[in-house]
Amino acid sequence: MLEEIIKSENQVIHVGDGIGAFEFSSDEEMAVFIERVERRNEAIERVLKMALQKLMPTDFHDFDGKPLLQGIGAQRLIKYFGISVTNKQRTPEKGYTVDPNDPAKRLSVTYRATFKLGTMEVEGEGRRDTHNKLLGRKGGEFKNIADINLPDLDASAVTAMYRDGVSTLLGLKGMTWEYLKELGFSPDKTTGHTYQTGTQGGNAATSDKTKTKQAQIANMIFEMSGQDPEKSKAMLMKYTEWTNKKGELVIGKDSVTKLSDKQVDIVFGKVEKDYKEFVPAKTEPPEKDELQERLGF
Repeated sequence: MLEEIIKSENQVIHVGDGIGAFEFSSDEEMAVFIERVERRNEAIERVLKMALQKLMPTDFHDFDGKPLLQGIGAQRLIKYFGISVTNKQRTPEKGYTVDPNDPAKRLSVTYRATFKLGTMEVEGEGRRDTHNKLLGRKGGEFKNIADINLPDLDASAVTAMYRDGVSTLLGLKGMTWEYLKELGFSPDKTTGHTYQTGTQGGNAATSDKTKTKQAQIANMIFEMSGQDPEKSKAMLMKYTEWTNKKGELVIGKDSVTKLSDKQVDIVFGKVEKDYKEFVPAKTEPPEKDELQERLGF
């Protein structure tokens, strides 16, 4: 375990141990303190290098001249180090937050979780809103909310949460390309953001018409699910499952961005039919009571 990364004279130095206040009664005590800090920093540096050795060049993205850990790289490190991820929370629990003071009326969602490795423990956070430059813009203009695949906000926020938690825990924040080049990483070897196929520049569907329908499918299902991301995902998979010629059930898609142009048209028809039945049921006014009937309103 990494709790026992560095051993000296049979003493285990725990990364993240508290080192106390800077008050010493003697030079000897100060020397012990300094040695402990140095050994702890050596342990942190060793963890960092071990982490980097398990990554691939494409696990980083060049963001404004700085290396940014990709979501897939964060997942790789979680598995390798055995990092525990607990207390995952979505804010709000359902739907999206709208700041009443925001003139743009952006919808936003935030995910948080606790990341722990040995005695080290941090909180990771990821937030996305409908003005996100990758999900909410097209041709330099902000998209209408109706044209944004809202579940993509959740997926992106979760990725950002994992990236933030793992990067903070393992000391991967604040690195430079100069430092990474010594370990074989460079900006020219990165491939940019590793979104799932079809989400941004993928190969599932390319036409604007198809992308609009993808967003409409996702948003209709999201509303029918009671704005529950997990239920929405399950409903989409149910809509997109099918039976092949052998009579075998083929598992459906977990993201509308994985649907081809032809699949989008078929799924859109199914979802729209159910949505039209759902909307009247949702908006049907309550029955008038006896007094309302007599008064005429």
